[in-house]
Formats: sequence, structure tokens, C-alpha cells
Amino acid sequence: MIFTAETAYWQREGNPQPFVIELGCGHRESGLLEASRLDNSRGRTAKFILNVLRACRSYCFHETSSAAKIRQPGYILDGNYLRSNGGNLAAYLLSLKSREGGQYYYEKIVRYVQRVLPQFADFVLISMPGNSRYTELKWCTTDSQQPFGLQDLSDGALRFMALGALLLQPPSNATNTIVIDGPEEALHPQTLDVLVDMVREASLHCKIILATQSLALLKAFGAESLLVLELDPQRQATQFYKLSTEQLQQRLARYRLGEDEQEA
Repeated sequence: MIFTAETAYWQREGNPQPFVIELGCGHRESGLLEASRLDNSRGRTAKFILNVLRACRSYCFHETSSAAKIRQPGYILDGNYLRSNGGNLAAYLLSLKSREGGQYYYEKIVRYVQRVLPQFADFVLISMPGNSRYTELKWCTTDSQQPFGLQDLSDGALRFMALGALLLQPPSNATNTIVIDGPEEALHPQTLDVLVDMVREASLHCKIILATQSLALLKAFGAESLLVLELDPQRQATQFYKLSTEQLQQRLARYRLGEDEQEA
């Protein structure tokens, strides 16, 4: 795979036209890094765009099989921030719980998990037998202190724990922009209200971008928060556009009708 063409655009607020830089073709990786080293307006534009992209961190917690990293013990020192696949969830929660100022956010994560799992009491973060450099994530219930393993959790419950750890993290931990792919995946429908609350709270200190096809999740946010992505068959490119409140309601009604027909 190679780039057959690469162009970067950046439009300053208030400017009628964007800055445009052509990054060439034939390369296997983006040309932004190389262009950002130039000491001219082209290089400064490339550097600005590169920094914006570096400030974005994408997350996808879909992989929760028995072999997934999120279900494995984590290296105890790998807890500075949550990795994109949640693979260091155990180490991250342990770091949050033990660091100065982190206990408040750890307890908030626990409270949100309790909202969707009433029997959940707390995480149990213990060292691996014979290897204290690795920690294992377990949990206990309100009526028993006997720890349960992650094999006793559904995929949806584990994904919600990872979402809670991500969205309820300390503001000082969060990057400028968080992108989450399919946050509603495998979650119980009644859990979506709690997910929306967490997203709104996280959005107070960073930008949150959700990629979703869930109508229930779309309805929780106003038209001003939504961007529609569709393929433009003529340009063979994805186009982005906003909908008015009326257009959004019409579209939701059309998709809702399609779902009803399928159910019938």
C-alpha cells in the first residue's frame, strides 16, 4: 500500500480560504512528519496539523475474547495512561488508585460501574503469584469479598469498565481529543444513559468524538453535536456535513421505520 496522493488542509478561523500543502505520492507513510521539518510556511502548516493529530488518541474496546490483552495481567509500571485497546486496564486502575489525587477519580469509576452492575463492589488489584511486577484485575461483589476473575464478566460489562476508566480519568491525564469507535458495542440498552453521562462529563475538559451507528446514542445528543459521514460516489470520497434538528428527526424516523420493517 502506498499513498497515490496526499494533501493536507488547515483553515484558520476567520480565514476565507484554507492553507493547502501537497505532500506528494509514492510514499508508504504520511509525508506530514518530513514536511514539518521544513523551515517555511509549508513546514509550519504541516507541523501544526501534525500536532493536532498527535493530540488525538483513538480507543476501541471491541476485542474482549479470552485471549484479549484487556483480560490479561498488566505490567505494574504501565499505568500512566489507558492504552487504545484497554490492554493495561489493570495497571492503569492500580496506578490511579495509588497516585496522589487519583483516588477521587478511581472511586468515581467504581460508582459509575455500580450504576450498571448493582452487585459490583470494587476492583481487586493483586500482584501475580511469583511475579510482583504484574498485576491482575479481579472484582468483588457487595455480598462477598471473594474476588471474581474477568472470566466471570460479560464482554459488555468489561467494555463498560474500560469506558469508565477512559471517560472518568483525571483531566490532567486526558489528551486534547479522544476518539471512541462503537462505544455502544455489546452494552445493554439501559446502560446507554450512563454512557452518555460519562461522555458529557469528559467533554468538559477535552473533545470527544464518537463513531457510532446507534440510533439510541444519536438521540441523546442534539443535532448541533452530530456529523454525518457518507460516501460521495462522484468524488469517491467521504463527505462530512451537519443536519438541522428537523433533518435529523426525519432521518431518525426513516431509519427507525426500516428497523421496524426488519423486525416485522
